[in-house]
Parts: sequence; C-alpha cells; structure tokens
Amino acid sequence: RDRLVQLVNEVKIGSPLEKETFTSAVIDQLAFKKIAGYIDYANGSSEVKVVTGGTYDDTVGFYIPPTIYETTNPKNKIMQDDIFGPFLGVYVYEDSKVEETVELVDETSAYGLT
Repeated sequence: RDRLVQLVNEVKIGSPLEKETFTSAVIDQLAFKKIAGYIDYANGSSEVKVVTGGTYDDTVGFYIPPTIYETTNPKNKIMQDDIFGPFLGVYVYEDSKVEETVELVDETSAYGLT
C-alpha cells in the first residue's frame, strides 16, 4: 500500500504538451463535476477511506489528482459505477475467497469492471 501511494504521488500532473506529464485535466466541466461528486460522496462515507488523493481543483483547468479509495463494502457505489476518471475504488478481499470474489465482481456492476 505504501509503495502504491508513493508511486501515485510521483505521477506528474500537468500540461499534455509537456513530455514528462503522465496525466492532465479531465476532459470537460461535466466530467469534472461528476468525478468531484464521487469524491465528495467518498469523503463523506463511513464505508470508504481515502488512500491517496481525494481532492480536486478547477481554478485553472479541471484537475483531479489520481485518487484511490478503499471500501469495506464491495457493493458500495464507488465499486458499482463507471466513474471514468483518475479515481480508483478498492475492496480488499480475503486470499482464501478468490472464487467468491470472482462471483462478487460479476454481480456487483453491470459493467463487470475489476
């Protein structure tokens, strides 16, 4: 977990015209507002804790840093919806429950996202 956070925090966010930029602003204001709404939801949910990120800023462009949340509920909204942005919802499953987890992935989202 610590290594993941370190790697995510090393990602350069900036202009797509700069070759060292890994990610830039989201596509438009509509996308920004949608993703910001999920961040607000996650920040206020007792089932979800921020691993890294969890902020956004539209003062100059529609920037959302890479954001990772961990949830205790595999059927939480952040695990079911297609957020399509720099937002990752994570549910940590028991190693001994791989088969159950595969079924859970299949039934949690209409998209079958993992």
